[in-house]
Amino acid sequence: AKIIKIWFEKKELFKPGQPAISLSTSGYKIQSDISELEIGKIKENNENKVLIEFDAFPGEIFKGRVVSIDPKEIIKEEDKYYRVNIYFEDFDKKIRSGMSADITINISFKDNILKIPEFTIFEEDNKEFVTVLKGNLKEKREIKIGISDGESIEIISGLNQGEIITISDD
Repeated sequence: AKIIKIWFEKKELFKPGQPAISLSTSGYKIQSDISELEIGKIKENNENKVLIEFDAFPGEIFKGRVVSIDPKEIIKEEDKYYRVNIYFEDFDKKIRSGMSADITINISFKDNILKIPEFTIFEEDNKEFVTVLKGNLKEKREIKIGISDGESIEIISGLNQGEIITISDD
């Protein structure tokens, strides 16, 4: 076990039943509050892989998994959230208690898809479009989109591998 917090000061008295120390018997866990709009997509145990990145270790990605979702909601500014507990798959000893982490919970995964940056897509009349470069000409083209990871989005139809898109539609 590893001591992760001491709850009293030197020579301080504490009452029976009051915690003295907190122990961790395995690696650390990460707790994250997830919006009620997204919580239904997250599954416990090995169904959702979690990618973890710490500010202290830029560019280094650690892997984890969601082990539990607290049943009680947390209210933040009138919105409901649920606490998700994430454990590391392979704990690295350089990680310290209290470090801030950015997490990405994969809720869906597909291989061999065409994907483009989300910011290259624009919407008109509830339809999605991209601007395709054909020689010196720009062509506005309707596309059908699929899953997103928050940065890139799957293209189901309307665009082919190797076509060049631009972010300007002028």
